[in-house]
Amino acid sequence: MKVTKEMYDEFEKRMEAAEKKLGDPVGWRVLIYMPKAKEFSKGGIALTEMTKDSMDITGTRGMVIGMGKDCFGDESRFAEPWCKVNEIVDFIQNAGTEVKREERTHRYMNDEDIIGVVKE
Repeated sequence: MKVTKEMYDEFEKRMEAAEKKLGDPVGWRVLIYMPKAKEFSKGGIALTEMTKDSMDITGTRGMVIGMGKDCFGDESRFAEPWCKVNEIVDFIQNAGTEVKREERTHRYMNDEDIIGVVKE
């Protein structure tokens, strides 16, 4: 197959359109929306971007916004799903892969990384 300039141009257009979108989680992956890092410390000190980024990475609570079709499907490990979409969950620190879209942070992680559901 010969790759042409038109093919590259089409690919670039598609990638540009996809930049703002999140992919649907696949398999046993859960997609978590992470709350924005606080702008100020409890004492009122403005936090640097570096500090806020590290808070994003080490956060352990978020809201489930998507689940792959195989989530919690392994009956030998899960008697029933541990969580569902729109629930706030706790998860293992540094779990998953962080993805930022339009200044919002999300994480794709394995279903087994969920360790608790917050009752509202």
